[in-house]
Amino acid sequence: MPFRQPDQGHLQGTGEKGIDWLGDFKPETVSIAIDADRLYQLLREHQLYVQDFSCADESSKACVRRLLLALLNRPG
Repeated sequence: MPFRQPDQGHLQGTGEKGIDWLGDFKPETVSIAIDADRLYQLLREHQLYVQDFSCADESSKACVRRLLLALLNRPG
């Protein structure tokens, strides 16, 4: 799973409940747009993994390919 569930500990003792964003609706996929620099940061910090998403168009695939090559060439 690319994203962890939010820590509900900060809500304990306040009487508040976490938000059920999806309710009973569980989609197969969700389409989003994300800034390439932010995508690079998420991939670099292992907060998002390439196997967890796919690209909808050729220009996005080319951009992700460049980002991944940049990550591979980055000094340790």
